[in-house]
Amino acid sequence: MSSFDYLALLDYEHLDQHFFMKSLVKELAKEPHKRGILLHGDSPLTDRIMQEGVMRQEAQIRATKELNHRLVGLLADEGIPALGLHAYQKGLITPELTVSKASWDSLPSIPVIVLSTLIGQHEKAQQMRSLTEIQHAVASQLPISEVIGFSLLDYLEWNLHSVPSSLIEQGTLEQESEFVREHLPTEIQSSTGYRITVPGTTGSASFWKGSLNVVNLQ
Repeated sequence: MSSFDYLALLDYEHLDQHFFMKSLVKELAKEPHKRGILLHGDSPLTDRIMQEGVMRQEAQIRATKELNHRLVGLLADEGIPALGLHAYQKGLITPELTVSKASWDSLPSIPVIVLSTLIGQHEKAQQMRSLTEIQHAVASQLPISEVIGFSLLDYLEWNLHSVPSSLIEQGTLEQESEFVREHLPTEIQSSTGYRITVPGTTGSASFWKGSLNVVNLQ
């Protein structure tokens, strides 16, 4: 059965940050032995396409497909073999969010799968699903070593927005807390079971099912 070292959540905010994406790809190039999935959905590219007079749903689909190609190209620029796919292709994930393990096993064993949240019975019946819906489907039905999200703050900003001691002591994360609004991208604020990493540091803040652990943030 296909297994992956990581499932990385590329949220709306980070997808439009060119420097972040370049840095992420360079980090992946340092660990060519790892195999992972880069999961992405909508991005600000949708709004730019809508300015051409395109309706939102069509713009989302066009933007997501274009972004998928761009991400594969960005990986290729760093010498990382990658395969770009959408959730509806090859029967990978059904509209009912059932993951076809046979379809995943049939994929070539390359370092990175770039997967979008476009789903449907076929190409003409596509719809966008949320990042967290696809995250939970994939992480619960395929062997994934860890799920990773990215903080809105980088290493230069982190120390200016320290983790409240009360959060560390209580070991719980209030979904509406200021800490969440500062650190977590909107798309994954309601999600659980992932590690949030701080771009530019070797440390991370970990949120597992609402519990908070902080390690090596300096």
